[in-house]
Amino acid sequence: MLRLIPKPFQKIKCEKLDLLLNKERLNQPIALIKTCQRALPTLQATKSSLKSIGFKEIEVFYDSEMKGSIWAFKEASKNILSKYEGWLLLCEDDVIFSKSTYKILDKLEISINQTISLFITAEQDTLLKYWGWNKVVGDFHVSVAYYVHTDLLKKILNSKTLENWPQRDRFDKMWSLACQEIDCDFIMPRPSLAQHIGETSTINKFRVLDFRRVSFNFRPEL
Repeated sequence: MLRLIPKPFQKIKCEKLDLLLNKERLNQPIALIKTCQRALPTLQATKSSLKSIGFKEIEVFYDSEMKGSIWAFKEASKNILSKYEGWLLLCEDDVIFSKSTYKILDKLEISINQTISLFITAEQDTLLKYWGWNKVVGDFHVSVAYYVHTDLLKKILNSKTLENWPQRDRFDKMWSLACQEIDCDFIMPRPSLAQHIGETSTINKFRVLDFRRVSFNFRPEL
């Protein structure tokens, strides 16, 4: 059973954004999934979710030696940057998405200096002020599902934050702090466009997820 949400223990800066719709479609975005050996294999569910909402090209990077999410991010990013330029959805292999996610992303008018976390947790839902799009600054626990342009991905790869980040420390925290370092807008939708698969960790099936890892307002039919 999921734990109750306590009173928010931190404050974040939050600003409402109005993201306009493009008249012309963006180049076809692709999906990049980081995966590793898990107690509860969910890769196929993530791939099926991405395909069902409209992603035609899905790349998978497998961390076969379990070197950690930071190492896997660096290697997966270098690999994708060698052959692709444009918008991509970077996610882990334990996330599913709302039906309209692809259509929403494909029509948003966002700059290459903005990144969107499609997943907001129950904790963040108590902190975000606005329905729609929120520009936020803070440290967040999330399941990784970031929409990012390859130009911005290069800046994150070259950031001091990533360079000095401990190999086994949280990837989501690194991402939010790197965004602050390079002065990039970090955006979150409300309601959440993504959800963690299941109520237990896919690495350790005996660990029940808390309010920092699941979304209570995810709407799969949205």
